[in-house]
Amino acid sequence: MALSTENRESLESNPPPPASELRPELRRYLASSGMSITSFAAEVDYSKVAVAHFLRGIYAKVAATDSNIRRAIADYIRLHPVGPDELGLARKLLHTPDTKLCFARIHEAHERGLRIVIEGPPGTSKTECFGQYFARRNRAACQGAVRDTVLVECFPCITGVAVLREIARQLGANWNANRDMLMRNAVRKLRGVHAATEGKGHALILVDECQFLLDREAEALDTLRRCVDLSRCALVLAGHFSFMRHATNGLGSQLEPALQRFDKVTHLRGLRPEDVPGVAAEFLAQSGTGGPAGTGDRPGRPYETLSAESLKLITQAVTVTDRNAAARARLVRDAESGPRTKIEPTYASIRRLRKLLERVEEMRAIEENKGEPLEALVRSAARMMISAEGRAL
Repeated sequence: MALSTENRESLESNPPPPASELRPELRRYLASSGMSITSFAAEVDYSKVAVAHFLRGIYAKVAATDSNIRRAIADYIRLHPVGPDELGLARKLLHTPDTKLCFARIHEAHERGLRIVIEGPPGTSKTECFGQYFARRNRAACQGAVRDTVLVECFPCITGVAVLREIARQLGANWNANRDMLMRNAVRKLRGVHAATEGKGHALILVDECQFLLDREAEALDTLRRCVDLSRCALVLAGHFSFMRHATNGLGSQLEPALQRFDKVTHLRGLRPEDVPGVAAEFLAQSGTGGPAGTGDRPGRPYETLSAESLKLITQAVTVTDRNAAARARLVRDAESGPRTKIEPTYASIRRLRKLLERVEEMRAIEENKGEPLEALVRSAARMMISAEGRAL
């Protein structure tokens, strides 16, 4: 590809990064953003083949020089930065019984080709678990593995066409098509995962905020059900209790064909108040927050000498009401045999706990707070979360 005088002067005065640096950066960008090579190529106005050849180091097969494509890729990445927050991911995932259960169910569905529903109140890290798993699979795909995981983030009044379009887009199929073509493209790509792994692997569709699938009666969920049936892929839905309420009464008769295909329903309970101190300690220890011995916050064990009053403040700040506790308890008791632990009307929100702990880290980084004991910062952050303004977070 011959360069114009203007392009040549621009490249000489401000050369793009070398291909050896740009290739791994592009792979990381695709993994973080969830974009397929096809989608990225359309954004930088190059063909899918050109971008794929560039990633593989064989761009010379389609052009004499890669200067222009390196400029286009570098500029796009610079102008459209992504990071952990692009998928709603936290910097550090808090390891709780709920997050461990979420990952266990996702792995089980992916390995065995199951269809599972994960239901839980807000703040139980469903979205973060989905995002972490999706990002992990994306990183593997960018390193040459088969792209086998799709994440659909639902929104109010989402349609079946929108669901199919997102599946096709992430798998690199044509997503600018009518409903029937979208279904064929999505199914073909999902089936391709099974073929590419010689029958040993399953494609996985993760659907977050699945209650929005029912905003237009059962149309979106039924479209998703048909796609999953035709492709024989795994499916994990995560959402609010309203999905289960519709499934068991309101729209139950319309949803029966879809509901009969689910293998498991898992109910999350939220973080128990007595677990809050341990989870908080792990979070701050990972971040390196600590101070000299004798100030109440020794490095690596920041909660070792916090007073009972401070721990009580933390628990109070992160405790919220589960307005569906009674209905959830009845549903769990009907769905699962054996004695069940009573579902409490309140629970500790993992999301609120993370906000509190991140506030402590921010306060710790302020120069004026360098000499302050960790306990004082924790109490200050907890009181802010307990205030009327903090309760709205």
